[in-house]
Amino acid sequence: MYCVWEATIGVESETRSIRVSDGPLVLANVCKAWREIAINLPPLYSRIRLRHHPRDRDVVARYLRQTWLPRVGGHPMEVDMSSAGDDPREDPVLSALAQYSVQWRSLDMLMERQISGPDAIDEIRGRIPLLRKLKFAVDRHLGPPSTPIMAFSDAPELREVDLSDCSLRWISLPWTQLTSIQFSLSSIDNHSMWMSILRHTSRLETLCISPSQPFFGHIPALVQLDCLHTLKFKADPDFLDSFTVPTLKCLALGRLSRSDLPALRRFLTRSRCSLHSISMDRTPQDVVASVLASVTTLSEVRLTDID
Repeated sequence: MYCVWEATIGVESETRSIRVSDGPLVLANVCKAWREIAINLPPLYSRIRLRHHPRDRDVVARYLRQTWLPRVGGHPMEVDMSSAGDDPREDPVLSALAQYSVQWRSLDMLMERQISGPDAIDEIRGRIPLLRKLKFAVDRHLGPPSTPIMAFSDAPELREVDLSDCSLRWISLPWTQLTSIQFSLSSIDNHSMWMSILRHTSRLETLCISPSQPFFGHIPALVQLDCLHTLKFKADPDFLDSFTVPTLKCLALGRLSRSDLPALRRFLTRSRCSLHSISMDRTPQDVVASVLASVTTLSEVRLTDID
């Protein structure tokens, strides 16, 4: 039997007892034979999603330590969690999971508390040798950390990063080894810093920039991304004047207007790439026709909500 489960662990609001939805404990209720398998098969416990109120942190942490995590064995883990509370130096749930951080393969983390000085997340620094995929977000109502988050600076296998809700100033990452980066323009409060980071991403294959405020001001100096094959660019097209991408194969764009066409044409002419696939959202038909007429190498076109 082979199953892929993601267990969601929470706490009942009235009884304060642990509630597990989905996951291997569902299998344990089928019969005795299935229960034996469900309890003793580590891969079934390797994907975990935590959803609980900060007041229930101790209950969840105790359950993780005593019941759940010992069953993971040595299997690589995928963790989806949030970190909240008043004391940044203490998060019992994060501390319980940190004991197994050497087995983390992916981490999706929402920081719902202020980071100032020493922090509970520092426990994993230098102890995430398998981490390959990171999605890190910070509650938008919080202020910036007093110092950059260094917990992920030493992650030798890290390749994919999503910082859509975290300023680039707030976190230190091994940028040179990354192959996939996703962020929003709201993450960029210093364009020179952003371009400096991209200049060091020589292995970058996929870049996703999500919508945000329009770009105003000086276009940063040109950056050439020689390994990039996929660009998902649903932001101000003027930012395309920052890139040259000679190996680009797939381009995904948001809504385009006729005034955006010059920036797109400059980008494609400068890059001299052979696009195989292009997608556009909510774009007028005449603009779509202009784009398709100027790109003759396409084998796939995806259009969504065309006006």
